Amino acid sequence: MERGQIMIKLKKNAKRKTEHGKTGRESNLVLSQNVKVSYNTWLSKLGSLNCLVIGGTGEGKSRGFVKPNVYSLPVDPRDGKPVSFVFTDPKGELCSETAGFLEANGYEIRVLNINEQHFSDCYNPFRYIRSADSLLIMVDSVVENANGGKTPTDPHWSNSAKSLLNSICYGVYYEFAFRDQNFTTVSELLNMCGFSEEDDGYQSDYDIWLEHLAETSRMGEEHPAVVWRRKVSATGKEMSSIISTAQTAVRLFASKDVQRLTNVDTLAMDTIGDRPTAFYIIIPTTNSTYNFLISLLHTQLFESLYYRAQNVFDGSLPHHVTFFQDEYANVGKIPDFDKKISTFRSVNLSTCMIVQSPNQIETLYDKAAADIMDNVHQTVFIGSGGQGEKSATKWVSNALGIKTIQAEQTSVHKSKTVDLFGIDGSTVEHSYSAVQRQLMTQDELYRLPSDQCIVMIKGQKPFLDYKINPDTCLNFCSDLFTVQGKHAHTDGTLQGVRTFDEDTFSGSGNRMKFCLLRFAEIRTESLAAKQGLYPADAIVGNLAREVDAAIIGMIITVIKLA
Repeated sequence: MERGQIMIKLKKNAKRKTEHGKTGRESNLVLSQNVKVSYNTWLSKLGSLNCLVIGGTGEGKSRGFVKPNVYSLPVDPRDGKPVSFVFTDPKGELCSETAGFLEANGYEIRVLNINEQHFSDCYNPFRYIRSADSLLIMVDSVVENANGGKTPTDPHWSNSAKSLLNSICYGVYYEFAFRDQNFTTVSELLNMCGFSEEDDGYQSDYDIWLEHLAETSRMGEEHPAVVWRRKVSATGKEMSSIISTAQTAVRLFASKDVQRLTNVDTLAMDTIGDRPTAFYIIIPTTNSTYNFLISLLHTQLFESLYYRAQNVFDGSLPHHVTFFQDEYANVGKIPDFDKKISTFRSVNLSTCMIVQSPNQIETLYDKAAADIMDNVHQTVFIGSGGQGEKSATKWVSNALGIKTIQAEQTSVHKSKTVDLFGIDGSTVEHSYSAVQRQLMTQDELYRLPSDQCIVMIKGQKPFLDYKINPDTCLNFCSDLFTVQGKHAHTDGTLQGVRTFDEDTFSGSGNRMKFCLLRFAEIRTESLAAKQGLYPADAIVGNLAREVDAAIIGMIITVIKLA
């Protein structure tokens, strides 16, 4: 492979420089060790900051991409305002390792923890309904993701279930008190729906309630709940199947844990672009049961941010909001995402979709995947172990394109005659021709060294570079936040980071502003160990580090005193 075909940022035999203790703020999205793009897309003329990160298990997607971009505390170079973050955080490791650091630097922390729902902010989808359209979008998202985002073979049942749920949700939204506007009430009204195989004129308890509503409501027969119920004209077994489809879509809201999580709202996620905020969405890595809830959350989050940008802030959010969507396929299908991503830049949004293979996006979005990929202007490949037809290496090899090389052919013509000096008359001919080949083949990508990556940027030749070395990133190895009096109390606890017990969250209305994986005392090794609060050898897990040599965000963890 010719070096001229790939812009190489590597230097053979050059040692990678590590600068411990660097502090400051970054104004760029860091793609690799030597490649960055400005948060000011009007200056870079890249069109958008949307990014695709491709990497297999254990390739360093979090440590080598997400964390460096978090610890660099990015700001928008146009106005100097900090960038807000939304993280899809499998297992919650990112939250436990970066939330304390961000809060110490002025960020508001919000956590939706699907893994441990008792230790989570609350999310009520009805809190983000502002119009008839936003209610329809909510129901569409719930029903579509009941099938894992797949298009049903017979849309009649899902469309009828949507109509029934639209009727119920409109009834809840217009007729119930704000405290009762939640999916628990929706499930109760859905249970009031019924059918009779013998009586076509059968009226369920829900139908009787709608009749009363049509008589007493100021909207009368034009009440949206009544109008949408008329769209479902089925009876008997057909009605039974429609009710069953609707119940399947909202089945999880029957769980007490999910009801506690969704009956009230403490996230206020529509304000993420108002001030520096870090929002962690902790999701299961192997269980797709809650994908519909995560998909609904993302759908409403985008809708809320768009609404606020266009109706409160004259078209653009004051703080840029970037999404780091790890395990993107586990988010579920977001309705009309192919249309939303095309207008992200106009409202000051961007997304980094992190996948093991681009085929996951194609499986989830089908034909819309091409439109999504057309709006991704940066791609980072950090390694993959697959070599099949639909593997990441195949996709990246095609994306890198082809190059023309000069192929040499040698022909030897043997002769049976020998001259006076004993030399035969054989001749050798050399010919040259232009041949095309992949810039990097699948097997070459498969053998890519573990510390290297490939970066593709719109309008540029691809870069072959080192992966981001976190030790050289801003603030990653600084001792800035271990200085007593700045962000720490005299007893070693982090100022601004609250400690909680489980009783704090027994009330559904309480706002949990910050959450680690467990609630216990949070201390820094350097201060607590020096003051003899507990023996240094009793420190659990990631606290076993050099005293005063690591940033507070790296050594904050949940500890138990010996």
